[in-house]
Amino acid sequence: MYMKLILKLWLPALSLLLFTCKEPYLDPGITPCLEEAIDAFKTKDDAWYIVKITGKTEPYYHFVSSYADFYNKVLDSKCELVCLSEGGWGGVDDKYLCGDRFNGFERDTIWHR
Repeated sequence: MYMKLILKLWLPALSLLLFTCKEPYLDPGITPCLEEAIDAFKTKDDAWYIVKITGKTEPYYHFVSSYADFYNKVLDSKCELVCLSEGGWGGVDDKYLCGDRFNGFERDTIWHR
């Protein structure tokens, strides 16, 4: 009898808790501002994937959209814009483009659609 009561009361509460909790990021380098940027990016229709670039001094995060004619942001762990990857239709000064700045660095996809 007690088991039925426990199942009736706790099972719905437990399932609600399990399905409403936000999945934590396993990467300890994900700062609160990056977590917000990642969550906001995920809601965009054109969000394709996010790559962590392991730089010489700190990690960088490349937010890539599925549209080839938009510039994609590279942010540092403080959510500051580092550069824009190539792929846009122009109108952006070359000083803002990444170029080959991250060539040879380790890359890991941390999220994809």
